[in-house]
Amino acid sequence: MADVGFSMDDNFVSLSKAIVWGRSVYDSVRKFLQFQLTVNVVAVLLAMVTAFLTATLTPTKVPESVLSTVQLLWVNLIMDTFAALALATDRPTPDLLDRPPSRRTDPLISRDMLLMILGQSLYQLVACLTLYCGYSGIMRDRRINYDDLFDGVDPVTETVVFNTFVFCQVFNEINCRVIGSKLNVFKGITQNSYFVGIFVMTVVVQIVIVQAGGVAFKTTPLEARRTLRCRRRQS
Repeated sequence: MADVGFSMDDNFVSLSKAIVWGRSVYDSVRKFLQFQLTVNVVAVLLAMVTAFLTATLTPTKVPESVLSTVQLLWVNLIMDTFAALALATDRPTPDLLDRPPSRRTDPLISRDMLLMILGQSLYQLVACLTLYCGYSGIMRDRRINYDDLFDGVDPVTETVVFNTFVFCQVFNEINCRVIGSKLNVFKGITQNSYFVGIFVMTVVVQIVIVQAGGVAFKTTPLEARRTLRCRRRQS
């Protein structure tokens, strides 16, 4: 039982609406938490691993993360602002009344959420590190022009990994629309114009950053086949 009292005026419609909206707000917080923890885990581990690899396995011996500071600021904007709006604007549905009430002792992060966070984090980290090692030539023989590096990282490598990392978050927003073991993550997505608008805007801005970000974002224009390859890894 929640420590909340209602004035009983025989209006059970109002009571039902209050319960539905309360559960909707609770779910929105958990959706955002699930999304944000995944981004944080992957970003921290990716920065640490790539910094270690550049410090030990490249000729420059300079510890540099594959994600630059400005790139992380853009990711932070996606994570904190846009994702909050996108995941918190799903309207409540009547099926929220079909589930039993949550107890005060229930953890905020459920077992299903934890599995989702760990699974997505592992998948994204493996995908980004595979691209990083493949494009930078650390795991295979490939000559890199070290006169054209972004602080010790091959510019094409940095751009490809950054693009892949961002699109991982973009598509993970869709996964985070549901909590638990539900598989239909697209249910009602067209009814949330905020989510659709933020999704499209993020994709467009990301393409512009990659193709025209230049020195500011430490990106180099990618060919269409490379951009599509980054997106296929998320589908």
